[in-house]
Amino acid sequence: MMNKISKILLTVIIVILIILLFISIKSCSKNTEVLEDGRIVTNITTEMVNDFDNGVALISDKNNYYIIDENFNILSTYSLNSDIEYVDGYVLLRDSENSSQYYIYDKNGNKVFSYSEFNYFSIELIEKGNLIIVFEDETYNSYTRKMGIYNLAEKKYTLYPSSEYTSYPKKYGDDMVLISDDENNKFFNIRNKAIVSYTESTWREFIDGYAITADIDDSNNLYLNVFNDIGGITKIKSPTGTYSYENNQKNGYLFDVTRIYEDGFLTSRDNSAVYNLKNGTVVNLGNSEYYSILNTPQFTEDGYALIIFENSGGTPYYTVIDGNGNKLFSPVKLNYSDKSNSGNGEKRYINYDNNLYEGNYFIAKDNGTDVILDKNNNIVLVANSGETFMSVSNNVVKVQYKKGFKTRYCFRNLDGTDVKYYK
Repeated sequence: MMNKISKILLTVIIVILIILLFISIKSCSKNTEVLEDGRIVTNITTEMVNDFDNGVALISDKNNYYIIDENFNILSTYSLNSDIEYVDGYVLLRDSENSSQYYIYDKNGNKVFSYSEFNYFSIELIEKGNLIIVFEDETYNSYTRKMGIYNLAEKKYTLYPSSEYTSYPKKYGDDMVLISDDENNKFFNIRNKAIVSYTESTWREFIDGYAITADIDDSNNLYLNVFNDIGGITKIKSPTGTYSYENNQKNGYLFDVTRIYEDGFLTSRDNSAVYNLKNGTVVNLGNSEYYSILNTPQFTEDGYALIIFENSGGTPYYTVIDGNGNKLFSPVKLNYSDKSNSGNGEKRYINYDNNLYEGNYFIAKDNGTDVILDKNNNIVLVANSGETFMSVSNNVVKVQYKKGFKTRYCFRNLDGTDVKYYK
């Protein structure tokens, strides 16, 4: 009797494995083929994919890393066993035989720089193909350190090494390097290739061109000090009298959310305001429409943000607004739970960590199935069974799925077709 039961269980397990194998083959499957232009469509089962940034992305299978461009051409390949650091299409490799020797390659696999760790006091690969370099300049009776910034594409120093700069430079957010020792008011802008100085110090890092601190004047009014990355400072008066210091800053906007105090006690209500950092303006959203903000709204390059909020009864809703606070559609009720047939009965759930991705798309679950929606709340793409949508960049969706019992990733076009990679 037990032997018969064992055979039945074994048969059931085999059937389940076949089904899983079929699903994994169906999801993100690709065939190798040669195109008329000579390019080869190559079959890559990706184990890791990064979002696109500055026109390139890093992916890997079980054997190699690949740098791909926005058209999914494979530009260069590196062994998965390599000790690599990847920044903006550049790869820093440690020599496999001489651990003190390093090589830097561009996105096409061309060696553009090499050095020994004994040549420099410090060296750091940063964005846009730049190196922060500090080296020691000494003779038998003198010793100084000089700091400079070297651009790999131009093959020259864009900030010529000098001892007047700090020996301990620091990346200070996007495109900015702190080069002063005493005050946080002197930087090098690697995008503009220029030294930038301010009359005040900023202790907040730059995000997409702006750093923000807060200050109170003699009349007890709260102002935001907005430092742009070319040396200017703009002061914007807070309409709510508060500032949260939360990381709601993106693409030249700040969505500020602060919890309201009443009679000395913290309430569940929020004040919110939208700051346009480029124009120096602010829109006060108040506390009536969006009773309690649940996510961390961040604006896209096009000036749109997803808001997930609760009403005074604790029911979650969502909408998308523009930079002036105008809603693109009436708020839609959400489920409390991401599980179908649970919560408050609504079919749609949005994770509170969600925001709009590149192209103004966002991810939700409808009855437990992942969907991509555009900024106007239209469904663009529905996931296959067992798939999870992770993000959207370069007009493709990063998809997580199972191949057998292993987790895999791939890119999928918004029309539902799987991305193909080209040699």
